[in-house]
Amino acid sequence: MTDQLKYNTAVLSTVVFLVPVICGFVMYKNLNKAEKLFLFYLFIGCVTDFSVMSLQQYNKLLAIIIFNMYSIFEPFFLAVYFYLIAPTKFIRKTCVVILALLIPVWLIKHVQIFNHGSLIQKLSGNFYTWYQVVFAFIAAYVLLLMTQIREESLRKSQLWIVIGTFISTFCSFFLSSFLTTEYQTYMWVVYSFVNLLSYMVVTYAFLLTKEKKTMSYPGFGR
Repeated sequence: MTDQLKYNTAVLSTVVFLVPVICGFVMYKNLNKAEKLFLFYLFIGCVTDFSVMSLQQYNKLLAIIIFNMYSIFEPFFLAVYFYLIAPTKFIRKTCVVILALLIPVWLIKHVQIFNHGSLIQKLSGNFYTWYQVVFAFIAAYVLLLMTQIREESLRKSQLWIVIGTFISTFCSFFLSSFLTTEYQTYMWVVYSFVNLLSYMVVTYAFLLTKEKKTMSYPGFGR
């Protein structure tokens, strides 16, 4: 029963992933550069989720390869996104450092070089957890700055995108600590519902872009 619940919530989470993607494309003409980048990031994530879920029963190795490839695209897009909206030089420099370390760290975590002279592909949960922790702290710091700049920041689409990112990244690394315990099935269910919440927050953010581009403040766009 728990395995079926895990599967059903995972499917529901993947399907609902389409909601912010569709909403983003509907509002596309109202999006700024950072929001368009974030929409593209969501689209790639949606395609990856559907691909991995479809291939798990038929070609598990290919599903793992796709997941591992996505694990380098996701932090790349998040680093560029936060660089674009960064209100301080510290955040921009942090994003540049992340981009510089991304490929070397990914290779170390995902490729075993010495095994009878051949390369061995492997799954790395440590790399996933590492960048989720990093971007959870970046998102939290940006949120703190955004809420201090203007009282009306709650009406800013960029704020809600960052909130959705924080919910997703923070809960991802927090819940992943339970994945090797007897509660892993239940944690996957919780993780799926956390994703649903983050998708709804981002959908709301895209809906806010229909408002006029007034009262913008530097570094954050709308």
